[in-house]
Amino acid sequence: MTVTVRLYASLPDKLAQRGGQRVQAGSKLDLELPDASCLVDLLSLLRLRREEVLTAFVNGRQRDLDHILAPGDEVGFFPPIAGG
Repeated sequence: MTVTVRLYASLPDKLAQRGGQRVQAGSKLDLELPDASCLVDLLSLLRLRREEVLTAFVNGRQRDLDHILAPGDEVGFFPPIAGG
Protein backbone atom coordinates (compact mmCIF):
# COMPACT_ATOMS: atom_id res chain seq x y z
CA MET A 1 0.00 0.00 0.00
CA THR A 2 1.09 3.58 -0.57
CA VAL A 3 0.97 6.26 2.13
CA THR A 4 2.02 9.90 1.98
CA VAL A 5 4.32 11.19 4.72
CA ARG A 6 5.30 14.70 5.77
CA LEU A 7 8.15 15.26 8.21
CA TYR A 8 8.36 18.50 10.15
CA ALA A 9 11.00 20.56 12.01
CA SER A 10 14.23 18.54 12.49
CA LEU A 11 12.93 15.19 11.18
CA PRO A 12 13.91 15.73 7.51
CA ASP A 13 17.51 16.33 8.64
CA LYS A 14 17.50 13.11 10.68
CA LEU A 15 16.18 11.21 7.67
CA ALA A 16 18.99 12.58 5.46
CA GLN A 17 21.67 11.88 8.09
CA ARG A 18 20.63 8.22 8.14
CA GLY A 19 20.91 7.80 4.39
CA GLY A 20 17.34 8.64 3.47
CA GLN A 21 16.04 10.98 0.84
CA ARG A 22 16.73 14.69 1.46
CA VAL A 23 13.42 16.52 1.71
CA GLN A 24 12.19 19.93 2.76
CA ALA A 25 10.21 20.10 6.01
CA GLY A 26 6.55 19.53 5.22
CA SER A 27 7.08 18.22 1.69
CA LYS A 28 5.42 14.97 0.63
CA LEU A 29 7.05 11.56 0.47
CA ASP A 30 5.06 8.69 -1.05
CA LEU A 31 6.15 5.40 0.50
CA GLU A 32 5.23 1.76 0.00
CA LEU A 33 4.43 -0.35 3.06
CA PRO A 34 3.06 -3.86 3.52
CA ASP A 35 -0.68 -4.05 4.16
CA ALA A 36 -1.67 -3.69 7.85
CA SER A 37 1.48 -1.70 8.71
CA CYS A 38 1.29 0.67 11.66
CA LEU A 39 2.96 4.01 12.34
CA VAL A 40 5.84 2.27 14.15
CA ASP A 41 6.55 0.28 10.97
CA LEU A 42 6.63 3.53 9.03
CA LEU A 43 9.08 5.03 11.53
CA SER A 44 11.30 1.97 11.11
CA LEU A 45 11.25 2.35 7.32
CA LEU A 46 12.28 6.00 7.75
CA ARG A 47 14.99 5.02 10.28
CA LEU A 48 13.46 7.28 12.91
CA ARG A 49 13.28 6.30 16.57
CA ARG A 50 10.08 6.47 18.62
CA GLU A 51 11.57 9.02 20.98
CA GLU A 52 12.30 11.33 18.03
CA VAL A 53 8.59 11.68 17.28
CA LEU A 54 6.30 13.44 19.74
CA THR A 55 3.14 13.59 17.65
CA ALA A 56 1.78 11.65 14.69
CA PHE A 57 -1.22 12.68 12.62
CA VAL A 58 -3.07 10.44 10.18
CA ASN A 59 -5.47 12.22 7.85
CA GLY A 60 -5.43 15.25 10.15
CA ARG A 61 -6.15 13.36 13.37
CA GLN A 62 -3.63 12.69 16.13
CA ARG A 63 -2.94 8.96 16.47
CA ASP A 64 -0.90 6.64 18.68
CA LEU A 65 2.11 4.96 17.09
CA ASP A 66 0.33 1.58 17.09
CA HIS A 67 -2.34 2.95 14.70
CA ILE A 68 -2.83 0.69 11.66
CA LEU A 69 -2.49 2.51 8.35
CA ALA A 70 -4.72 2.18 5.29
CA PRO A 71 -3.85 2.74 1.62
CA GLY A 72 -3.81 6.44 0.76
CA ASP A 73 -3.39 7.67 4.35
CA GLU A 74 -1.58 10.96 4.84
CA VAL A 75 0.79 10.95 7.80
CA GLY A 76 2.55 13.85 9.54
CA PHE A 77 5.32 13.36 12.09
CA PHE A 78 6.42 16.10 14.49
CA PRO A 79 9.44 15.90 16.82
CA PRO A 80 9.55 17.13 20.41
CA ILE A 81 10.30 20.84 20.30
CA ALA A 82 12.16 22.61 23.07
CA GLY A 83 12.07 26.30 23.56
CA GLY A 84 11.93 28.96 26.10
